[in-house]
This record gives sequence, structure tokens and C-alpha cells, in this order.
Amino acid sequence: MTTLTQAISALDTLREFLLANETSDDRQEAVKEVSELFKQKPKIRIRSATTTEVNKATGKTFYWKPLRDYCRANSLDIDQVEINGLDVNDYPHEAWLHVYDINLDTLFLA
Repeated sequence: MTTLTQAISALDTLREFLLANETSDDRQEAVKEVSELFKQKPKIRIRSATTTEVNKATGKTFYWKPLRDYCRANSLDIDQVEINGLDVNDYPHEAWLHVYDINLDTLFLA
């Protein structure tokens, strides 16, 4: 999830820059391309999220152990992402859906 958040943030920043500086045909074309990508962002599927990201988004506390146990029982890979210099487990969409009935797409893209 963190990578998606960073990508969307970068896309927002680029779009704002291009809109503020649209003086040439090249920049106007770039604005159109970025705007099209920006419109497509809700179509992106969230594949995973950390417990911290979901806790912040919902205001509730979700524990990592049931997610880890589900992933182990179903042979799902748990990715690690670096946040503030620490490696944090990034649990797959399927685990969140089955363990906590949380649809990451609905939570983060709604």
C-alpha cells in the first residue's frame, strides 16, 4: 500500500506542477497524459497493506498475528516494506478480507 500511496502522491504533485506551468504544447500534452492517469487511479487494485495503514484508515486496531496465521495456513506470501527505516509486514488483500472482512480497495480507494 505504501508504494501506491507514494505513487498517487507523486502523480498529484506532477499534475499540479504541470497545470501551473502549462505554457508550451509539450506541457499541455503532458497535462493531458497525467490527467488520464489520474482518472484511472480508482481502477488500481490494492494488493496489500500493513496493520498500521489499516489502523489509521479505520481508527480501529487490527492485530498482525491472525493475518500471519492465515497467510501461513493458505501459503500466502507476506511482503515487507520499509517505513521510516523499519521493515514492516505488508499483508495480502485476501488475508485482510478473510480475517477481518476488510476490502482494501473499498477502504483506500473509496
